[in-house]
Amino acid sequence: MATIENTPAVPQAQPRVLFLLPEISEGVGGVHVVADLCNHLITSGVPAACAIITPRGEEVVNFKESLQFKPLYFPGELSLVFASQLQPQLVVSTLYSTAVPAFLFARERNIPHLNFVQGYEFYFDNGVHFPEVEDAYRLSDRLLATSSWLEAGIRRHAPEKPAAVLPLGADEKVFFS
Repeated sequence: MATIENTPAVPQAQPRVLFLLPEISEGVGGVHVVADLCNHLITSGVPAACAIITPRGEEVVNFKESLQFKPLYFPGELSLVFASQLQPQLVVSTLYSTAVPAFLFARERNIPHLNFVQGYEFYFDNGVHFPEVEDAYRLSDRLLATSSWLEAGIRRHAPEKPAAVLPLGADEKVFFS
């Protein structure tokens, strides 16, 4: 993977789904969830990719798990928003801090913006980011949560937005053998 100076790398296949991550790091649980989801989409025949905004467009990879995609790196929000070579059908923000660039990207292309809520963002750092989280929910066309508890939190903060729960990927029968 090469460092990107002004122009991000063109994905190998045009993604239908583009996830926007704040970083790609082994120590961030939400990154594992998104990477697994992206891998699953790709192996199921749905082209997908993850984009990361880093200050100088540098590739910062501290991720040991297998990836079916090459992360796309952008030196700033505007370089992502105006990356004309990227034409997905859906953009997915994965943390409240990725909602604004995902929203701008989506509006530039007239595509939907899905906010994938994986954690209790509205309580991060004792609620310091609460206003940003509420704004992130309002910017989204739809919201998808990883639990009914998170969905209830979304509905409290953005009752006008459609929200759904991603079904669990575990077979509960495994625990009753």
